[in-house]
Amino acid sequence: MPESKGSHISYEFASTYYPENIILPRALIYRDSFLTDPLLYMKSAFTKSDVLWSYKVDLHRPEYAEYLRASDIVMVEVVERHIHKLRIDLDAYKKALRR
Repeated sequence: MPESKGSHISYEFASTYYPENIILPRALIYRDSFLTDPLLYMKSAFTKSDVLWSYKVDLHRPEYAEYLRASDIVMVEVVERHIHKLRIDLDAYKKALRR
């Protein structure tokens, strides 16, 4: 279970361990509050999840580029009424992946 910080779930979940012959992907997840409960069940589908609460899908912090390069899956979840707030910088993603 993720550790709780007040009313928020921590941004990074501990890994769930499986036998070595099971290969699970690593995920980078951008989210809002609607993914709080589903994350409790989804976390076992990944070896590690880097979970960021943000409508801005970019790489403005150096560690975000590291998360991207280490991830097999990038997921973006935003409730429909806030879709207009979503900002995705695809050029920055392409540049980070070329390194």
